[in-house]
Amino acid sequence: MQTKKITKQLHYKQATFLQPVDITLQDMLRRALHKLKVIDRQETISEYAVDRSGEVTQQWLRFINSPRKSAGFQFGTIVSYSSSVHHLAIEIALDKEKDEVDVSKIPPPEGQTFIETPLYFAIRDNHVVIIQSTSLRADAFRRHLNWLLRAAGVFQDNQSLELDDTIPEETKKKMGKNPVKSITLQAPFFETAAAPVASRTQPGVIEKFKVATGMGLDLLKGVLTKQQFEGLRTDQMQDVPDVQVKLEIKIVGKKKENKSADQSIMRDIMKTMQHIENADAVNAEVEGVGTIKGTHMRVHDHRGILSIDGVLNTSDAYETMRSWLEHLLSSGSVRAD
Repeated sequence: MQTKKITKQLHYKQATFLQPVDITLQDMLRRALHKLKVIDRQETISEYAVDRSGEVTQQWLRFINSPRKSAGFQFGTIVSYSSSVHHLAIEIALDKEKDEVDVSKIPPPEGQTFIETPLYFAIRDNHVVIIQSTSLRADAFRRHLNWLLRAAGVFQDNQSLELDDTIPEETKKKMGKNPVKSITLQAPFFETAAAPVASRTQPGVIEKFKVATGMGLDLLKGVLTKQQFEGLRTDQMQDVPDVQVKLEIKIVGKKKENKSADQSIMRDIMKTMQHIENADAVNAEVEGVGTIKGTHMRVHDHRGILSIDGVLNTSDAYETMRSWLEHLLSSGSVRAD
């Protein structure tokens, strides 16, 4: 076994609720986990997978695993899996006479299944720390918590949970009451994504193909008609790697009597843009301060976490998240309330 430290990014979120509540997210989750055993807290998610008859057969499930209560925190992981997934393996004994290497599918051991890399979380009151994975992001965690709290009867149908980024106290002090002059969002036109579809030549085989996706592309969809957008022929433009879309938001010709309302709007927009996953895409220009980058408008850090054969050690991940959040609260980086 190979043991080493892996650098991971820790993200701080704050739980907020649509309707007023008198208990914290930590208490809600504790009640839900106490009420539902692991078999009852598995959320079913459909994916695109087609068998020979054209029916969707592959379903993914996600649930909270490894829940722990320690040091005043609720810890856990979110895992997702599909029983029909096999992993691909490539032959490592290379033959210089061959012009290709054999690739084969490996099924999971009997009675087990492969899982995606999990998301790790730590919760104290309404403070949340997460370590995302490639397949499980903050939004998937939020959606699963909403499903779980409803399934356990902790939530009513008119209630919902958000996991908000918060501006660090240091940035808030720097900004003060200075007006926000403009907010810019710059994003790549294309980001290659893969969508699983049925093979056209081999019935029952799932293939992947590249599709044109990206934040910049989505922004353009919002300002063009369907006919205009289709006329772009984006499938022929994907090989150009440096196309960027830049959106600037600012108030022009504002009147003195509307100054307070103007700033309320600008700060609301800035807060909303905190939910954009790529923090580097957002910048705010603040009068008397200058440019504040998106990375300075949310709380995050990088920490080394023990891993064994490339898999994070769960106990060390929990302890790292706990100590980081305790530091944020004690240092005043985030508000204790």
